[in-house]
Parts: sequence; C-alpha cells; structure tokens
Amino acid sequence: MTALRLIAPGRQTLWAWYLAALTLLTAAYLFVPPLQGYAVVVNVIGLLSLVAIATGIRIHRPKAWLAWVLILVGQALYVAGDFYTYTYPDLLGGTVGFPSAGDAIYLSVYPALFTGLMLLVRRRDPYGRDRAAVVDSLILTVGFALLSWVFLVAPNLHLSGLTPLAKLVSVAYPLGDVLLLGALIRFAVQAGAKGRPSTS
Repeated sequence: MTALRLIAPGRQTLWAWYLAALTLLTAAYLFVPPLQGYAVVVNVIGLLSLVAIATGIRIHRPKAWLAWVLILVGQALYVAGDFYTYTYPDLLGGTVGFPSAGDAIYLSVYPALFTGLMLLVRRRDPYGRDRAAVVDSLILTVGFALLSWVFLVAPNLHLSGLTPLAKLVSVAYPLGDVLLLGALIRFAVQAGAKGRPSTS
C-alpha cells in the first residue's frame, strides 16, 4: 500500500510524474522514429514545463509570486520562439530567416527571466546585507563575461556577410546568456535568511 502511494498521482508525486514524462518524450525525440528530431515534440516538452511551473505556483502559493510569474512568462516566450523558428517550418513548410521574429521572441526571454531571478534574490536578502555573495557573484560573472567576449561576442562582431542587425542579434544572445548566468550565480551563492525557512 505504501509503494502504491509513492507512485499514485498526487501533490507529493507530481514531480516524479513530470520527470518520467519528460524522460520518455526526450528519449522519443532522440531515438524513436517518427518522433525522432520532430520539432513538435520539443514544443510539447516546453508546454509541459509551463504546466509544471504554473502548477507549482498554484500549489505552493509562494510569497515571491511575481518572480515565479515572470519566470513562467520567460519560459512561455521561449516556447513561442521554438514554435515560430522550428515547428512552423515543419508544419507549414515555411522558411525562417535570420534575424526573424523568432529571434525577437527569444531575446525577450532574457529580461523576463533576469527580473524574476533578481526578485527571488531580493526576497532572500531584502536589505542587501550579503555583500560577500555580491562580490563572489561579480567575480564569477566577470570571468564568464570575458570568456564570452573572447569566444562568442568578438567573433560575431567581425563576421563578414552579415547585416548590422544580424550582427547585433548574434551579439545579443551571448550577452543575454551572461546576464542570466550572473543572476543565477547571484542566487546560488546567496546565503539567504539564516534560521528561517526560505520564502521564495
């Protein structure tokens, strides 16, 4: 009976069912024809992530609800970008150039996710007292930013055959990645409130 409770659908086991579903879908996308390499499968995986985040917000009702809503919005934009860039050509036989509306959607993901993550950081340390975490995160972020500049940003700036807009979009992606990575590092190294449960 106990084993049955562990696998039965419920609030405590939703994460396990979600993980199992994503594992099966990912395996199907990688190895099982005709789903192998099929863009719609990627969209289904993305939509399931939206359901998971929304369900988590509904069940746990976090105090930092706006942060999680922004993370949900960012993920929704990413799914929309995938649909426009990959699924639309697969289903309708269209072509998507570069840059395109899909790139505009992808780039709008960064401010939504960054703002959501920084709201979580502020929730854990509302008065900004954890200065050691700020210094640590800045050191790591600057290091990754330098690597990104040398290997990704600078080469894209000097590519020939691209329009100025295409170069700008090519540079915006790695810069957005560094921005998000900085927010993630800031959140990860933060100690948070000691002696109290997390309110994020």
